[in-house]
Amino acid sequence: MSGLRRWLSSEWLAVRTQIALGVIFIVAAVPKIGQPPVFAKSVHAYHMLPDSLVNALALFLPGIEMVAGLALVLGIRPRAAAWVSAAMLAMFMVALAYNAFITENPVNCSCFDLHPEPKTCAQLLTEMKELVLRDLGILLLAAHVIWVRGRAADRIDLVTPALGAPPAA
Repeated sequence: MSGLRRWLSSEWLAVRTQIALGVIFIVAAVPKIGQPPVFAKSVHAYHMLPDSLVNALALFLPGIEMVAGLALVLGIRPRAAAWVSAAMLAMFMVALAYNAFITENPVNCSCFDLHPEPKTCAQLLTEMKELVLRDLGILLLAAHVIWVRGRAADRIDLVTPALGAPPAA
């Protein structure tokens, strides 16, 4: 096994990737859980769901983000949590890309901040295109966790003992 492949598949890196991905989802969920009506308005702005589903998604999605994030940080079924995270990221990327590239509907992402500074339509569209790339990078983190954790059965795996020194090159 090459040095790079060994490092990429190491438990040391997998734990850090898993924790980073989990923290991202926890941080994203907190403002949405605290302000469901504001998040519902953000979801509605994407014009991708029937009005009857907007409130349900605004209530349901942040909880899924939080549970997936906590599972990743705590090492509880990390591969399953990474799959859930990857599915959500794909959904976010589709929503952003559809609104940025196809309909050119400028919306605030509402990923981490429900009260962003006002921006022009052009600024929002540019930001949305950049956020698709950011989400692609986060999707790579999820793919890494899925790949490394796929080598062993999904299990409860507390991360604390694995935080030791990095593997030898």
